[in-house]
Amino acid sequence: MFYKLLETSVGYRLNRWVGTSTANALISLLDENVGRTFNGRILELGCGLGHFREYLAGDYYGIDINPSYVKTAQKSYPGHFSEMDCTSLKFENDFFDRVVSFVTFHHLTPSQVEQTIKEAFRVCKNKDEIHIFDAILPLDPKQRFKRQLFRMDRGRFQRSKEEHLSLLGRCGKILKTSHRDGLLHDVLYARLSSS
Repeated sequence: MFYKLLETSVGYRLNRWVGTSTANALISLLDENVGRTFNGRILELGCGLGHFREYLAGDYYGIDINPSYVKTAQKSYPGHFSEMDCTSLKFENDFFDRVVSFVTFHHLTPSQVEQTIKEAFRVCKNKDEIHIFDAILPLDPKQRFKRQLFRMDRGRFQRSKEEHLSLLGRCGKILKTSHRDGLLHDVLYARLSSS
């Protein structure tokens, strides 16, 4: 029942409000590693309700597999929002200048992550502009509360920092990583290149 509520826009908004500290940690990583100024075409994988849209400049495209989220994002933010599976993007090769993803990969199996990264490289003409931001298991193993909280997440594939980087490293060359401790979640940033 709780997870059904989170599939709705109202439930997602409530979850987002509770996770404000996590969002702030992600925005901090964005500012430190990517920046907010950009003039090219940008794709956000797993855009949800579009909350990160306001931090991403450029000709914005957001995709999400949940049609309810996409409808809400279309009403709330400027840009191009579409219902789409990130493992099978409906865009031409080299259509984007940059691809980003926020807290999506812990919802994906390892093979889905690999296919998503493959698709991201296919649609991004700048093969070193793939930016992944995701929640990870607590960096400090003593943080049992955060670990339990994250284990309750709808994303069934929570990973440690090492597991996440190992998986991403199989998909491309990791150019840069950074992380933040958060009140409820720890978060990781990784920039990938195809070569």
